[in-house]
Amino acid sequence: MRRKLELDKNMGPRIKVVREKAGYTQEKLAELMDVSVQYLAKLEAGRVGISLPNFVSLCEILCISADYLLWGERCENDMEPIMDSVRYLPEKQYKLLENIIKNYMQAIQISKDKK
Repeated sequence: MRRKLELDKNMGPRIKVVREKAGYTQEKLAELMDVSVQYLAKLEAGRVGISLPNFVSLCEILCISADYLLWGERCENDMEPIMDSVRYLPEKQYKLLENIIKNYMQAIQISKDKK
């Protein structure tokens, strides 16, 4: 029980930071998660725990790894830094970047196939 309370207390502030970085208000994130604003506020304060379905939903909505929310560390292929830098690109620039990434991934695959 003590370990769970410690996890809740540590995870709450990380949720708040990621929510703010993503540009969501508590009201908007609560709506997207289908929870109350009061619950989200308690969650960010580390006063309540989170269910597994809500945890998964939170990670998906905020495009954040579970590792970061739980432990404050990123997993090896965490997309958060990339998502932060492209999240608000205009549509035309986003499509261009998407093309560049697709071409790059194809080039990597071709390179692997030749070896």
